[in-house]
Amino acid sequence: MNDQTKPKISIIVPVFCTEKYLPDCIESLIGQTYDNIEIILVDDGSADRSGEICDRYAALDERITVIHKENGGVSSARNIGLDRARGEWISFVDADDTLERDAYDYLIQNAEKRGADLIQCPMFVDEGAKSSVMCAPEREISVNGASEANREFFKYFSGGACCKLFKRETVDGIRFDTSLTIGEDMRYNVDALARSKCALLCTEPKYHYLQRNSSACNSVPTRDRLTSYDRMLSRAEIDFADIKPLVYFVKSEKVKNAMHVCSQIVRFQITDCNDVFEDMQKRISELKEFITKENGFTAKERFKARLITRHTVIYKFLIRKKK
Repeated sequence: MNDQTKPKISIIVPVFCTEKYLPDCIESLIGQTYDNIEIILVDDGSADRSGEICDRYAALDERITVIHKENGGVSSARNIGLDRARGEWISFVDADDTLERDAYDYLIQNAEKRGADLIQCPMFVDEGAKSSVMCAPEREISVNGASEANREFFKYFSGGACCKLFKRETVDGIRFDTSLTIGEDMRYNVDALARSKCALLCTEPKYHYLQRNSSACNSVPTRDRLTSYDRMLSRAEIDFADIKPLVYFVKSEKVKNAMHVCSQIVRFQITDCNDVFEDMQKRISELKEFITKENGFTAKERFKARLITRHTVIYKFLIRKKK
């Protein structure tokens, strides 16, 4: 790549043992209709042929840079990519995912048209032959920074760092928290939103998220995974205490996460995490006045919250029966 020509978009791809999916991911990036990009492949100590695949593509396309490092996790890989990124915009892509050919054209055009410094498109969730769409509002939603974000915005605001473009000047200095097992993406997103002057949620899905049966979401969670997201939210509630819409969002996430953690503990029969279950019960009880229809909680969610806090035996029976 000519050093005198800076790329418009820096695409950071953390890579770890994804040799089966990585070629499709890279092909979807080098085949973008918007070509003023740099692709930073961060090989995070892969034990398979992923590193070789990265090097092979780098030899074919000068827009690709490969960084090989010892395994340190997805956050450390992304942070190293951020240190090397030169683009005006930052994008994150997972190594087993793909994008529609016009994804960056679509995002850049909409961002520049609306003056956005944080933009998100909906995503396809591909699981075998099935595909669904997430985070897809019926109309564009634009807010002038976090202080004007509303419930409709947060309803569609994705927790993942992928399927977004971040203006470099907006996220300059923000890094992923390597101490978090779950929630590092959301914390990065919230940090970015807190600095944003205009955040835009688009309507057309352009990102393909691959839901694999072997993914962490479908395995027995560790204590750290069960508690990580709640730790992140508790810190965020303090850090953004003066931004009312973010406090609302954090409280909503706290309740939903607590219910999810309770379900996971019962579903997988994790007997050494009874204290975590009790902590999540307390979290729901502490926020019971917040769990209302007016705050966007469905009747099913409100009923589940009551079961967890007041009728625990029945709740556990129903979860195990469902399993």
